[in-house]
Amino acid sequence: MNPPSTQFAVGAEGVVAYQVFGEGDTDLVFITPWVWNIEVMWEQPLVERFFNQLAAFCRVIVFDKRGTGVSDPVPVGAVSDVGRWSLPTLEQWTDDVQVVLDAVASERAVVVGNMEGAQMALLFAATHPERTSALVVLDGAACYLRQEDYPM
Repeated sequence: MNPPSTQFAVGAEGVVAYQVFGEGDTDLVFITPWVWNIEVMWEQPLVERFFNQLAAFCRVIVFDKRGTGVSDPVPVGAVSDVGRWSLPTLEQWTDDVQVVLDAVASERAVVVGNMEGAQMALLFAATHPERTSALVVLDGAACYLRQEDYPM
């Protein structure tokens, strides 16, 4: 399969790049890890094979979170409440899922979160159950840093 064309959805907080490919009655939105680029991912044969297999039975939707890949960059000078450079919050990134689903006219989708995308998938499914037909978590973790209540 040739790489699908990249499209852009305009959300309240910026532009989100996305691709849609495959056919089927089921929509599947794949939330990628943090360091990802939907245009470059097709250069990796195993990734291409994985997505081709998904596309054989469903319509697959992938996107770059704002601040990553070919989506809008984080605004210059963006800082967190502690004065450090800051990416969008998990909640803001989760809004990107809804922006993309709206752009492709998807009412409900299987939500798949991979690695750092797992938290986004969980949050989206919890806050938008009406738009989530199923939830899949791949290589996810509840926390990435050791905590008192999460010793890893």
